[in-house]
Amino acid sequence: GVTVRMVTGDNATTAVSIARSVGIIPDAHGSGGEDRPQGLVMEGPAFRRLSDAERRKLVPTLRVLARSSPTDKLLLVRTLQGLGEVVAVTGDGVNDAPALKNADVGFSMGLSGTEVAKEASAIVLLDDNFASIVSAIKWGRNVFGCIRKFINFQLTTNFSAILFIFIAILADSKGGAESAPLQPVQLLWVNLIMDSFAAIALATEPPFAEQLLADKPYGRHEALITPFMWRSMASQVVMQTITFLVVLYSGEEFFDTARAPGDVADDGSSYSRAHHTVLFNIFVLSQLVNEINSRKVRPEINVFARLQHHALFVGVWLFAVVVQVLMTSFGGDVVKVEPLNAEQWGKCVAVSLLPLVWRFILHLIPASITTAPFGPWFDAASNVVTGQACRRRKKEERETPGNTFGTTSSERNASDK
Repeated sequence: GVTVRMVTGDNATTAVSIARSVGIIPDAHGSGGEDRPQGLVMEGPAFRRLSDAERRKLVPTLRVLARSSPTDKLLLVRTLQGLGEVVAVTGDGVNDAPALKNADVGFSMGLSGTEVAKEASAIVLLDDNFASIVSAIKWGRNVFGCIRKFINFQLTTNFSAILFIFIAILADSKGGAESAPLQPVQLLWVNLIMDSFAAIALATEPPFAEQLLADKPYGRHEALITPFMWRSMASQVVMQTITFLVVLYSGEEFFDTARAPGDVADDGSSYSRAHHTVLFNIFVLSQLVNEINSRKVRPEINVFARLQHHALFVGVWLFAVVVQVLMTSFGGDVVKVEPLNAEQWGKCVAVSLLPLVWRFILHLIPASITTAPFGPWFDAASNVVTGQACRRRKKEERETPGNTFGTTSSERNASDK
């Protein structure tokens, strides 16, 4: 994922020796007494004399640039950026400032670096240790991944709530806000779960070095939401919305929450408070289960992997579960709920585990469907539509009297005669 290149003012022999000792040039190259492995080592004057096309062709294999000047370093940075690479530069002197400033990420030395280099860089290595760059890469990839996890959870929960409530209100004969399946106080608790608790739980996961450093680096134009995330979120929204609607309209008998004969709700709702409590409970528990799903924004089947190393996530998640139990049991008129019995709780938990089941089913779908870019799908659909439109237009033109467009030469000659 990361290619290390050494740019130095030393002569080529010294530079190659150092590069071999630190692994920049593998021993397999030039081991037979070759001081300058072909294509891997070049000197600054020769590098400057190359044309732009020659330089672009050479740079991907270049590992050591010896006898170089600050201009050569800047030229190398710009050439790599022209090839679409994300370039990081280390430096400590005044002459390194242009390359540090123009690089995507500039690393200056905190102990031996000059003030000019520090001002030109984006990150200052306080210990002058190259291993700190590895740590920066690890944490940068981890932060990017955590942002994706939070977005995945936020969009799924928001669209599930919006779609479910919207359909339920439209389908209700009264069509008023008072007939909404989730009450305002309940939605406030859902928002608290989404915004505060989810941010703490999903955005604080510690980096797992072995996995993060083995992954390919993110490109310059890497999308924040991947095709797999889009399909995962869309499938979860559809599945959850269908589940909530089935519970709302057909779950009274299953959960034993049917209204007694002659019982009229004070708020004018079509369903009993116990039924609304079950629905609220399932909705919240489903989001908490989906929060576990959101820990993995790649097609990984084990969403519980390394969960034991993230104590804060476990603590926040358990706290949300405890608060949900307390609200359901003792919320009363404030939260518009009533206590549920053990059987109802068991059924609520069972239904709330469906997001995990659906995640497993999604994992069984071929990767060509779940992770492939959207482009080919849209292109194929566009080709089908365009082809049908062209065939339909040609058919209409042939059937239109006096229209010679699309006819053969023999047909046109016959009509002329």
